[in-house]
Amino acid sequence: MNSSKGPVFVTGPSCTGKTLMSLLITSHPSLAIPRHETRFWKSFYCRYGDLSKRPNVERCLEAMVLEVEGRGFRHRADWIRERFAQGEPNYGRLFAAFMEDYAEQSSKPRWGCHAQQLEEHEDAIFGYFPQARVIQMIRDPRDRYAAKFLRKPRPRKSPGQLGLETSIWLRSLSRAESNQGRFPGRWTVVCYEALVLRPEETLTSVLSFLDETPIPVSLALEGLPRERDELGRHPYGALSSAGVGCYRGLLSAREIAFIQLLAGARMSHYGYGQEPVSLSVLDRLALFGADHSFGLLRRLVSGARRALSPGRRARNCT
Repeated sequence: MNSSKGPVFVTGPSCTGKTLMSLLITSHPSLAIPRHETRFWKSFYCRYGDLSKRPNVERCLEAMVLEVEGRGFRHRADWIRERFAQGEPNYGRLFAAFMEDYAEQSSKPRWGCHAQQLEEHEDAIFGYFPQARVIQMIRDPRDRYAAKFLRKPRPRKSPGQLGLETSIWLRSLSRAESNQGRFPGRWTVVCYEALVLRPEETLTSVLSFLDETPIPVSLALEGLPRERDELGRHPYGALSSAGVGCYRGLLSAREIAFIQLLAGARMSHYGYGQEPVSLSVLDRLALFGADHSFGLLRRLVSGARRALSPGRRARNCT
């Protein structure tokens, strides 16, 4: 791995363009990012005890291998063990050894990964990797909520889900704004809309942020035909503007009004204009009654789970 440049992390809530961004930048000759999400921080960080003890390392490594098995993620367990032994016995070192193995087999000097909720592990990430670069994706919360159900053949919306998803969007945005201030020059925010509407300009800016030379977007996916075809089969394509404003016709007036009520101020800051919505008396009662109540309950449950997760409780985990 190139010692002068840190790893690259692409994060943000689901359906914000993390996979698309990762595929574009991994087309660069210096960057190796697996096509699938790597949930190392969410699933393994601080969950296997002290990694200075060999049995704990083996249990964690075995679980990591099972996590990526069947995803086209090649690994060499002995190589990873040897690489891990060359540094401090901590989770950052084990994660790095795993990804360095991937980068070396890809014949690239710099590794990266993409996953949800990395913005909640910022202290650990920069504690282990001071030179890391983080790209956080955001998207119009109305389009994001609509896109979550386009993936499912029989979409079902559970009570409170709209409130939960809007809360996730707000929390992620709050972390992004905070981390940009805490880690200047190492944390950037990219809008999904900018990526699909102005891909050349956006990709050039992102690669500059990563201290890498630019590559043309027209060539970015040329070496990744399977991924390009997979993205092309998405309802709105890979670099298509059709996904911008897709919530119209997919969300009800009440759903649009709810999202705008909770997130309207932050949406306006990022150029996501308010949609004029006309609601019936019954819809207004439901909006301020059932929608808010169920949404609050789901948000409270989600917050409690995050607070009790090993990674959040063990701030000094090694």
